[in-house]
Formats: sequence, structure tokens, C-alpha cells
Amino acid sequence: MFQLKKNLIEVFITLHTLTEDKVKIYLVGGFIRDYFLGKESRDLDFIIYPFSYKILDYFSKSVSGKIFPLDENRKYFRIIAKLNNENYIFDFTPPQEENLLGEIKRRDFTINSILLDLSNLRLIDLLGGIKDLKENKLKVCSEYSISEDPLRILRGFRFASNLGFKLTSFTEKMMIENKKNLKRIKGERIHDEIYRILRSSFTKDFWIKMYKLGILEEILPELTALESIPWTNPHHTNPLFHSFEALGIFEYIYYYLDKIFPENYVILKEYLNKEFYSEFTKKELLKFSILIHDIGKEKTFSKDEKGKVHYYDHERIGTMILENISERLRFSRKEEEYIKKMIKYHLYPSFIFKDEKSNKSRIINKLKDETLGLMLLFLADQFSIKPSEQLLAFFQEVINLYLKAKETKTLLSGEEIMQYFSLKPSPLIGKLKESLIQAQQEGKVMNKKEALEFLESILKNENNS
Repeated sequence: MFQLKKNLIEVFITLHTLTEDKVKIYLVGGFIRDYFLGKESRDLDFIIYPFSYKILDYFSKSVSGKIFPLDENRKYFRIIAKLNNENYIFDFTPPQEENLLGEIKRRDFTINSILLDLSNLRLIDLLGGIKDLKENKLKVCSEYSISEDPLRILRGFRFASNLGFKLTSFTEKMMIENKKNLKRIKGERIHDEIYRILRSSFTKDFWIKMYKLGILEEILPELTALESIPWTNPHHTNPLFHSFEALGIFEYIYYYLDKIFPENYVILKEYLNKEFYSEFTKKELLKFSILIHDIGKEKTFSKDEKGKVHYYDHERIGTMILENISERLRFSRKEEEYIKKMIKYHLYPSFIFKDEKSNKSRIINKLKDETLGLMLLFLADQFSIKPSEQLLAFFQEVINLYLKAKETKTLLSGEEIMQYFSLKPSPLIGKLKESLIQAQQEGKVMNKKEALEFLESILKNENNS
């Protein structure tokens, strides 16, 4: 049945020869699921009974791989090998139950419970995983699948969003019953699953589903706190659903990036696909920033005498709330600083957009290399309220200015500025360079002489003030 690459056929033949009456090896899990979905996988999980390190050693040598213990007490081992210049991971574990049915009922979802018996190369599907794959259903293997590992709640949403599957009612029931147990899961595991969900193309509806099932409150209570916050025009929904909507708008923009921004598609794609943390990219980080960009509104909303709602200073308060999220979910400092910057400045482009006289280069001088991320957040945020051609034109203009600024070289280096004006190293030097670059972009300064005169006037004003 399986149409496999030649190198994997050889692997299966090797494992087949290692099975005998007293030794059973089963392929199980994601590889079979992905095969049925037409996806390639280089991560294979095996159940081996009884456990035999001798067999693992023989197999490892046959594929020129290396053995790594994942859990020596439970006899979990990983073999990593390169086959035809492609890295493969082979995980071997002994069964935990006395019979095969009990073993696969301990797994997470039926679509991951299909087995291939390596002794006769026959499929074993005791829980109807193939049928669920055909019907696009995500169903837990048993009533205790989630209680054994509550993180499977988030894994379920990851599979559902990645594959476009629907959770069965029984699966949702098990998630609701076990959602409180998410609090006992390590923050870094929740952190990674959040990013893996966000890696999917369209996730807005799944975040809404998590909210409705009461799961989102367990992992991001700071976000669900926005559900009861009042709103007025121009907003047409509460800050929580506005956040969902902004995320959905960004996901739409990203999906059609080449059609919406054909001129800048490559530079935007490169920015978003840049690796940032572990297996994740700036795209996942920006999507998370969009999801929580308004978390400061819960602690800052007020009403004036006309009944209009305000959220003064919510961007600054939001960065403080983020620190709690960061500590709980074990963000790296680099991640925290990026998200903080997105939250802190998410209104900044809006102020400049509304003031026609304001210099758009200020956004670039403030955000530098993260200008692209902030402008995408700004566009998603504003389009979720009221889309317009003017917003698109503004976005395009700022991006063009950013690209031009990237090519602009300052007429004076920091060392030259310190030498000419007898200054010592300080933050002032950076500010002077930024002001000079902005003046160059605006055409106010064309050469070194004009650059020196320009900076001299700034320093005079500094001294006089």
C-alpha cells in the first residue's frame, strides 16, 4: 500500500527482518497520518516489544545513525540518521499496556493511533482513525487521553488548525473537563503549542473556539479579561473580539501577500519568515503580538461625560502586563522585547496617519528594522475597525521610505560626530545620527558640510534648552 522513497523502503525491510515471533515492532502515529493526508514526514515513531537495545543498536548501525536516550528509565530512545541527505528521526518506545488496544487508547487522537505491523506490513486500525481522517474529524482515543496529558488540549487545536479538522463533541467535552489541569503544565510547553497553532494559515476561529470552551482563560487570562470591557465608535465590538478580528485580518493579508503588495511581497515575506526562536519565525511572534496588542485596555478604560470610552496609556500598561505573561510562559528576553515593542508602539503609526503634516520617517527612526512588523500590525488593527484605500496607501508609503532608508548611508559616522563636536560616547550620539539620516532622507542635507551645520544647530538648541 505504501508508496515510499527508496531509502525508507530499505528501512522498513530492515525492521521487518528484525521482527520474529517473540519480537514485535509497530510503526504508529504522525507518519501514517501524514501519509494518508499526502504529506511527507521524516519523523517515525515505533513501538517495540519486548524492548531490545540489541535491536536498536543493529538498526542504528544499518542506517549509520546515532542513538540518543530520551528517557532511560522508561526505555525511550531516539535514532537520528541522514538518508540521501535528508535527516530522519526514529523514536522507539516499549508498550505501557499489556495489549495493543490498551496501548493505543493511551494515545492522543484516533488519527494518530493507526499502526503498521512491521512483521507482516499490515495496517491495524482499532479506533477508526482512517475513517476520522477521511471525515476530517479530530477525536480523542479515550476518556483519559487528555487527563493523562492536558497539553493535548492545545495539541488538539494545533492539529485542528493545521489540518482544517473539526473537533468531535466528545473531544470538546473532554477538553472542558480537563482545562483546569493546563495550569499544571510547564509554561514553556504551552508557549510552544501557542506558536505551533499560530503557525497555521487561518487560526482566528480556533482562538474563538478556545475562548468559548473556556480554554483560552486558562492559558491567557489577560486576553479573555477584555471580553467585558465596554467600547464605542469607531470600534464595533469589544476589545477581545477586536483582537480576534485583527489576527484574522493579518492572516488574510499574509495569505494574499503577493497579490496585495506585489512590489514589496519579497521583502515582507523575508521579514516574516526569518527564524526568531527555535523552530519559529517572526510571523508566529507577530501574530501573537497582534492577538494581545490591546491587553492593557482592561486596566485603563474610562468613560467621559459624553459616555465615550477611552483607553488612555493602554499601550504602556500592556507592556507591563506582558511581563507577567512572559514570566509564566517562559519567553526568552529577545521574544519579550519584540512583543513589548509591538504593543508599546502599535498606536504610533495611527497618530502619524491622522496628521497629514507629520513626518512618516519618524516611524522608521523609532522602529528601525521592526518597521515592517509594526506596520503590518497597524494595518491589521485598523482594517479590523474600518478598511480603506488611504490606509493601504499610507502603509505602502512608509514601507517605501523604510526601503529607501535602508539604502541611505549616514554622511557622518558616530566617531566623526564625537570628534568634530568633542563629545563623549552617549545616547546623544545615536540621536544625532538618527536626526541626520532623517534630514538626508528629506533632502535637507546633501553633503558633509551641510551635515555638520545641521548637527551644530541641533546641539545649539540642546544647550540653549
